[in-house]
Amino acid sequence: MEKMEISNGVLKICRASNIEVALIPDGIHTVGKSYWEELFSSSCKSVKSVFLPKSVKRIYAGFRGQKELSSLEFGGTMEQWKAVKITDQFWRSGTKLKVVKCSDGVVELEPYDVKDGVLTKCHFDFVEFAIPDGVTEIADEAFSYCTSLEKLEIPESVKKIGKCCFAFCKSLKEIVSKSSECPCENGLLFSKKTNRLLATVCEKVTIPAFIKSLDNFALQNCTEVAFEKGGKITAETLDYRATAQDVRDAVWEEVKKNRAKTAKIDKIGFTGSDSLLSAILEESGVDAEVWQDKSAVVLAVKALDYGLEIRLSSKSTSWQKNVREFLKSVKAGADIVQLIKAAEDNKLRIASNQAKKYAVFQVDVKDKNMYFNGALETVYIADGVSTIGSSAFWACRNLKTVYIPKSVTKIKCSAFVGNDSLKNVTFDGTFSRFNMIQEERMRGQWGNKITVHCTDGDFEL
Repeated sequence: MEKMEISNGVLKICRASNIEVALIPDGIHTVGKSYWEELFSSSCKSVKSVFLPKSVKRIYAGFRGQKELSSLEFGGTMEQWKAVKITDQFWRSGTKLKVVKCSDGVVELEPYDVKDGVLTKCHFDFVEFAIPDGVTEIADEAFSYCTSLEKLEIPESVKKIGKCCFAFCKSLKEIVSKSSECPCENGLLFSKKTNRLLATVCEKVTIPAFIKSLDNFALQNCTEVAFEKGGKITAETLDYRATAQDVRDAVWEEVKKNRAKTAKIDKIGFTGSDSLLSAILEESGVDAEVWQDKSAVVLAVKALDYGLEIRLSSKSTSWQKNVREFLKSVKAGADIVQLIKAAEDNKLRIASNQAKKYAVFQVDVKDKNMYFNGALETVYIADGVSTIGSSAFWACRNLKTVYIPKSVTKIKCSAFVGNDSLKNVTFDGTFSRFNMIQEERMRGQWGNKITVHCTDGDFEL
């Protein structure tokens, strides 16, 4: 097969055009570059037959989009085929492929999986699909990447539908639901139990007031969105790759309006301990921000590209001497590392998951730690942290700058999804190391035109 990009046993992409037979050479152990990227270029949609050598051990999204694929041969045995690690994206290749021919027999492919009443995955890219009667639950991402799916029928037996169930089902035009728990009304599929909008088949949508939350891909097929009065949506988690920017902006404005109604954080009002802090700031000549929430007075300072927040007791002023000493370091032009040390030396508490604008993490970042924090601007992760959790900074739309130390060994899926303003990420290691520490599904989830500053140069994602 011509025009193949191969590196260290990984077949990354085939740039050939209009081929019908694809022969993968022996020695290849991994087919496909990542979970998200297809093996064949956009100009090649006519593959009918594929041969895989027995050396293959892992397959990523490989053959997604090959609607004519009807024959797949594997050079190893059926047991060896069953040991090959395959992502669910591999099967998104139409409905013509029914079996895998191995050296000692044939392995039949199931079009979908149902276990204990749960439909866990639809493997084939159907145009129309009727969920079997008796299915009580549709699992997370069950129909993800079924890009040809136009019509879906849901039986009365279905009681629950999972998250991101219809991710990237961009052709979905009709949903017929007999389920009383998950009805489809006026083109809107929603859960009655949670009042969560799951999917829509309309381009122009008015979201009812009873809807409290949106699935990440609920509005992927919309071009316009409006809201009934009295809306309750206070979080925007729409997937930035699938949802139109205008739609996301409209939802974000609704979220901000609804948050303002129920906000628990008080506006800045310099009284009591925060008034004292303001006086100390004026005395020091340091430019900083002060605000007060229900449990603390917050001092926020910047150090070049990063910042940190100090949380001080609103019921005591015993911290004033320590704050004065800390502010001396700020005025002297200390960088973020020096400011962290100055805060620790003066026994001042640095905000991490409680931070509003400037977050500093000195321990592993938990899953969904700063989930849709719309005010967050900078994130500094201190040396010694090893993990950045799944969806840790999801939809932090004002996040601009991130620092990641070389101690980090894992960046989990969706950690930085939906960060529209993020343009610069600094990683204290090489670019190849940066790619290695990301989970498979995190690669390709970064926003557009993000520059990663590594020890061996600057790279654009």
